Parts: sequence; C-alpha cells; structure tokens
Amino acid sequence: MKRLKITLLACSIGMALLLAGCGDGGNSGTDGPAAGGGATPPTPPTAAEPPATIPDKPADPAAQPKKDAPSSKSIPDATPGGDKSSPVEKGKKKEIPEGAKKPAAKKPAAKKPAAKKPAAKKPAAKKPAAKKPAAKKPAAKKPADKKPADKKPADKKPADKKSAKKDATPPTVDSQMRALLQLANQGEFAKSLEQIEVVLARKDLDKVEKQKRRAIPFFASQIAQALGRQLASDDDTAPAHAAYLTSAKHFRHLQENFKPLFPQEAGFGSTVFYNEACALASKDVKKARASLAEAVELGFNDFKLLKTDKDLDPLRKAGGFDKFVAQQEAAGAKKADEAIGKEMANNKTFPFDFTLPDLDGKPVSLSSFQGKVVIVDVWGTWCPPCRAEVPHFVELQKTYGKQGLQIVGINYERSADPIPGIKSFAKEHGINYPLVIGNEATQNKIPEFQAFPTTLFIDRKGEVRLMAVGARPQSYLEAVVKRLLSEPAPAGAKKAAKKKPAAKKAKAKAKKK
Repeated sequence: MKRLKITLLACSIGMALLLAGCGDGGNSGTDGPAAGGGATPPTPPTAAEPPATIPDKPADPAAQPKKDAPSSKSIPDATPGGDKSSPVEKGKKKEIPEGAKKPAAKKPAAKKPAAKKPAAKKPAAKKPAAKKPAAKKPAAKKPADKKPADKKPADKKPADKKSAKKDATPPTVDSQMRALLQLANQGEFAKSLEQIEVVLARKDLDKVEKQKRRAIPFFASQIAQALGRQLASDDDTAPAHAAYLTSAKHFRHLQENFKPLFPQEAGFGSTVFYNEACALASKDVKKARASLAEAVELGFNDFKLLKTDKDLDPLRKAGGFDKFVAQQEAAGAKKADEAIGKEMANNKTFPFDFTLPDLDGKPVSLSSFQGKVVIVDVWGTWCPPCRAEVPHFVELQKTYGKQGLQIVGINYERSADPIPGIKSFAKEHGINYPLVIGNEATQNKIPEFQAFPTTLFIDRKGEVRLMAVGARPQSYLEAVVKRLLSEPAPAGAKKAAKKKPAAKKAKAKAKKK
C-alpha cells in the first residue's frame, strides 16, 4: 500500500507533531504535499494541575490520638478525688498510709480480735472494690471509644465534599493536550486519538482562546493520519482506511470553522484528502473522486502517484479516470501557479549572501552565480525531510541547469568532521550541485530561521523571492523554478553573460597550444 509519508514528530511543541521540517534538535518531518510546519501547538500551561487537597480533619494519624485521649482522661474519673494526671499512683498513696497506721495498733489487736482484723476492713476487698469500678468504667468507656468512631464519619463528610468538588473540576485543556501529545510522541496514536476526542467533546471548549481551538482539530487530523500510516505499514488495510477517514473528518472541522487555512494547513490537507480518496475508492467512486478534487484544490499535484497508486484501481476500472486526471492536473497547475504568485507577493525579501568553503575547502560565493536563478538548500544529512528533497534538487539541476538554474546546498552537520559523511552521501545520491559548509553567521542572515530544510529561491537579480520552510514536493519546487526562469533577465545578468566568451577564449588558447 503506497502512501504519502507522514511522520509524527516531537518537533515544536515540546510538544511536536508531523512537521515538515527538522528543528535544531533534529526532529524529522514529511516529504510530500503535507509540506510546511503545523499550526502553532497549544501553549503549555505555566503551572501543573493543582495537587489533591488534603482535608484538615480526616487525617488518620491525628484521629488515632483522639481515641487514646478520652481513655486517658477517663482513668482519673475512676478514682474519686484522684489527681487526673496520675490516678493509679495516688490511689495507692491513699491506701498505703492507712495501712501503715493500722499496723501501729496491731499489738492490742493481736490479743483479742484476731478475727476482727481479718482483712474485712483492710482486706484487699476494698482495694479490689476500688479497682473494680476502675475496671467497670473502662468497660463503660467503650461507648466513649465508639463516639470517636462515630465522629470519624462526621470528619469524613467534609473530606468527601472536598474530593467531590475536586472530582467535579475537569482537567484543563492544556493538561489534556500535553498528556495526549506525549502519548502520540511515544507512538501510541490510537490512545492519543481517543483522548483528543474527549477534548473536542468538552462543553467549555468555546472558552479556550482561538489559536488553541484551531490547533486541536489540526492535531487530531495529524494523529489520525499517523495512525493510518502505522496500520497501513502493518497491512491492516481496513483499520488504516478508518483512520484516514477520521483524519479527514477532523480536517474538515478545521476547514469549516477556521478560515482561511494557513498554507501549512492546506498543504497537509491535500494529503489528508488524497488518502481519504484511497480509503473511499473501493466503497464509493463518486465520493473518492470528490476527495481527489479537494486534494488538488488544496495543492496536491503528485499526479504520477495518482496514476499509479493501486488503492485507486477501483476508480480506474470505473472508466473516465484518465480524463478526470487530466482535468485535475490542469486545474492543479493553475492553482499551484496562483498560490506561488501569492506567496511571492507576500514574501518580504531580505539581503542574503555567503562565502563558504566547499567539501574540498575552496571558497564558494553566492555572487559567483549572478544572473542565474539560484535555489539555496539549507539542510543536513541527519535530517529525514532534507534527505527526501535531495532527489528533487538533483532532477531539477539536471533538467533546468542549462536554462540558468543553479542549486547550492549549505550543510549544517552535527559531527566534528562532517566532510567524509557528506561526500559519501553526495556520491550515493548523485548530487550534481555544489555543497558548502554552513556557519552560524550565514544562518543568522535568514530572518527568524525555523527549521531544516529551509529553501531560498533567489531570482536573477539576486533577490530572495521566496522562502519555504520544510520539505516540498518536486512539483512545487519545479513550479517556482519555471516562474523565476520565465522572468526577463535583468541588466545585471549581462555580467554573467560575458563569462561565456571568456570561456571560449580559454578553449581557443588551449587548441593553439
């Protein structure tokens, strides 16, 4: 099952996802119609969710001492007149002195009433009697122990109310988005999609600022698209198609509620609707064609894929498909040219130049290509979308080099000695244009540099006419090149033209020798 590549990222949001470019941290992106970055991700909250409130009353460790407190207080009550601080000892003190006085009168008592002295008065009968009440009262105190037990529920009620209030307070949108995006970054697309559905169902979502509300359905569409690709790679066709349909549903929500679409959103939408057409092809030919038309409307123009994708075989069998494709291709070309024209009109040009060493250490300057249309590819071999664009540039240089196109790659690598790796990559992929080693000063000349790759389109006058952030399809790159090459050469281009005779003279001299 052939699919346009959509890769879920950890790029810009701390939280990131499915972006077209790699940030400085090395995030990967896409190649294909889903070009450009994503919508601005939800701003992470400045503070985490409030911790669970711990009630003051129901703390168990504090409740236990309360049980012992009543029992310690009841012991003094068992000894009438006793000191509450030490009832047992004082009871003994009272009895011991009395016993000490009576032994002093034991002499007369030893003669006659030996039987009267029976411990009737002294007998520990009184002592036990004094002790028995103490024993009974603890028993009576058991109800007192139960009372604290009765108080526990009373203490728990406030806790229940507080916890109920806590449960009644829903988590914030930011915290939910942060959690589900983390799942997505871990490859848990299905779980992440379930959670974002919960966010979209919130009744208070309309209170969230517009920028965040706009990002939510865009992320939902991206996550569903990533899930579809994940399932398709495992040959789970039916679930993959279901995920693509879900992605299209969320994108339509974005499209209908937030107008106009940003260029990055539109580029991604072209892929969404293309994959929706693939999912619908075997079910509803009419709807599938409509989805393809929507894809073209948003900028899809990979008509080679459209003509060869096996998922679209049902449309080909239905008849009239070739005519339909021809119509869409013409409409797409017109649409692309109009879109590029608007981009160029809105582009703010800026001065840009460089003199950087090539892979052999020789200096290469932008000024040496004066009078040509120049594409400057700011990239790195470590960046997946950067690598994906290289074949496009190789093909463009081969096709339009003789007409005045010059492509230059400015490499930003991560190794201490990047030259061997770059040379190996260039040889493997047949790179037919110069590569130079970039520096910080050159990168700083690009206003608000965002990600790799960044492509600068420079006209024959040396002006930056367009800057594209993220990987773009070859059809887009080619459309810009054609537009710039069609413009009349400026007066400054004569200097470049004078170099040709110089080259001929050199050849003539070589022949004479």
